[in-house]
Amino acid sequence: MEQGLAIVRKSKNHFVESQALTFLSLAYIDISEYPKAIDFAKQSLAIAQEIKNQVAEISPLLSLGITYSSLGDYQQAISLPT
Repeated sequence: MEQGLAIVRKSKNHFVESQALTFLSLAYIDISEYPKAIDFAKQSLAIAQEIKNQVAEISPLLSLGITYSSLGDYQQAISLPT
């Protein structure tokens, strides 16, 4: 998947890049690599905010919520920025 991210970054399509980062985040959640999951979700969220696409912000926010819940940090999970 990280190879796909490199291809998307070359295309300069920031919406698709944001989505690819979220998919990577979800993949890392599945294998319990939570720090990487958080990193990719935060990168995705930053891009979505940069391109001012609120719909694109939903996926990384959900990914962050899932990650923090998996870590038992429920307060962080429910207090994510909106």
